[in-house]
Amino acid sequence: MGVFGMLASGLVPLPADAGLAGRVKPHPAANTKSGDTYRHLNNFGREFAALTTGSEADKIRSLDLFAEVFSRIQARYWRRTDPKTLIDAAIVALRKQKAGAAPGPLAITAVRAMIVTLDPYSEFTAAKPRPKRKRGVKRKYRPPNFGNIGLEIFMRNGKPVVISPHDGSPAARAGLAPGDIITGVDGTGFNNPALGDVLGRMRGPVGSEVRLQMIRPGGREFEARMVRAIAPGRTVRARLDGTVAVIRIASFAAHTTRDLRRSLKELRAEAVAKTKRIDAVVLDLRNNSGGLLNQAISVADVFLDSGEIVSTRAAGGRRNSKHRRFNARLGDALRGRPIAVVINGGSASAAEIVAGALQDLKRAIVVGEKSFGKGSVQTVMPIKGHGTLRLTTSHYYPPSGRSFDDAPILPDVTAVACKRLTGSSLRPGDDMLISCALRSVRVRARIGRRAR
Repeated sequence: MGVFGMLASGLVPLPADAGLAGRVKPHPAANTKSGDTYRHLNNFGREFAALTTGSEADKIRSLDLFAEVFSRIQARYWRRTDPKTLIDAAIVALRKQKAGAAPGPLAITAVRAMIVTLDPYSEFTAAKPRPKRKRGVKRKYRPPNFGNIGLEIFMRNGKPVVISPHDGSPAARAGLAPGDIITGVDGTGFNNPALGDVLGRMRGPVGSEVRLQMIRPGGREFEARMVRAIAPGRTVRARLDGTVAVIRIASFAAHTTRDLRRSLKELRAEAVAKTKRIDAVVLDLRNNSGGLLNQAISVADVFLDSGEIVSTRAAGGRRNSKHRRFNARLGDALRGRPIAVVINGGSASAAEIVAGALQDLKRAIVVGEKSFGKGSVQTVMPIKGHGTLRLTTSHYYPPSGRSFDDAPILPDVTAVACKRLTGSSLRPGDDMLISCALRSVRVRARIGRRAR
């Protein structure tokens, strides 16, 4: 019996034409103790029936959502889950609701309660109802005019927390920082929100104002006012500082590696025009909240000749996980010249892959502050007619094998050490961590020249 059949048997007779039992099937892992799973699902069905009102069709449709998400978690979540833990969490959430609730919102509450037991990055976003359109009336095309404030967030203990603001975004200009907690939008607070709901409230027409109520670590409350805009598309910026290339990567988008190689080529030409050469690179990954995994791998590969860049682990059945390893190919663009990677608490996910690989393979020193600590990949899965499930489907590990979630990247040269090293040499407007990284690679470049 499929998951939907188990649920429906505890609630209402399953219509012959429902066609859902064949579409929603439990993962084999869910049937390890099929009798227990059946019993737990029936308990959920009875609790659901006792609380909800509405037509049988609405109840069945709502149970279909629960069954679909339950099955997806069992089949696709990156590691094995306990069906009892998931269902118990859903039942506890149901018991907090008042009797007479509509089936749809009640099922969404149960689904979100299950997902909360997984990790801070998985979530379910309910579909918004579409306004009915009159027959014969054609809808006018209107170009998209929605902007955002360029802020990467995640949910921690039910609260939206800033990972990092995007370069040049309204959030960056407003001074938002990693670790800031969002308590409200436009004067309205949150009541157990989903990540998608928070992001939706921050979006709006380009040029419109949004006010975020915030708490900074340490307890300081403040309000940040921003004007929504279209997010900047450029992810790589580069310049020469003497004979050192300073390269800023703001995020990992589809063309990041291509833009990185192009920037290196342009800087080489600029250096040759000044009868110089590039002796080292400072790679700035601060407040880079991540992006595409393949781009992180290929960016790291630009500076490596060999070695494992990252490995991923994903759900692969009842007993084993699928492992994939990504290795560097021959061809270090710098031919072994020194690299310093600059990170902070807003460096996460794909940025940690690059910094972790270069650090673990002894290819670069890391300067700055401890990274954010996010070692997972989320896959977006549409649930037809209900919304979107964002589920953690794999975890990745640097060459050392540590988990970023448990052990973020620690810098080789800390911000405190940088302050001591740079001392009075800093000029007004200088970036202390970049200055520290420049100093470090120049020393290493001189040592390398002497060795040759």
